[in-house]
Amino acid sequence: MAYKVGLFGQSLAQNVDGKQLGFAFLGYLIFTMYMTIGSIETNKVLLFIFIFIDFLFIGLTLNAFGIAAEFSHKLAAWSELIISLLAFYGSAATVLNHHFGREFLPTGKPLGIFKKNSL
Repeated sequence: MAYKVGLFGQSLAQNVDGKQLGFAFLGYLIFTMYMTIGSIETNKVLLFIFIFIDFLFIGLTLNAFGIAAEFSHKLAAWSELIISLLAFYGSAATVLNHHFGREFLPTGKPLGIFKKNSL
């Protein structure tokens, strides 16, 4: 794990315990999991962004703890790529839909699981 913090210098990198970062990633995973539940009632683009953020933090947490290091690293990397593509689409949809006053790029309706009167 020390190779991942080499930016801070060799002396700091040698004294880093990567598992500490794993606990930070675990905290963010808990946060994004309940945000995923909240995003169910917004639109499908945001829901999928949060689902992939969950996978990102699962991968980062596992990798920081040294669990299935290669698989978890790839899971995090692919998740981040998908998140960025979805975020570009979602931001374009928000701007263009508002600009044109109609659904130029669809974002998907809320699932309506928790709020039955969702639009």
